Amino acid sequence: MSDKLDLILDQLKELTQMVSAVRHRQEEMDAKLEALTLDSAKIHGEVVAIKENMTTKNDLRYTI
Repeated sequence: MSDKLDLILDQLKELTQMVSAVRHRQEEMDAKLEALTLDSAKIHGEVVAIKENMTTKNDLRYTI
């Protein structure tokens, strides 16, 4: 009976380590996704600013 219990405890320890590794990896992926989200928002803001300051054909037509 003790051998079975030892085996179960070893398997539980191994499973706990694997779950911990998966959780850690998920946290890393979440951090990378958050960074990409922030980068995307920054780029979007820059594109909007460029569009607002861009001269269009209509603008040129009235200045000539």
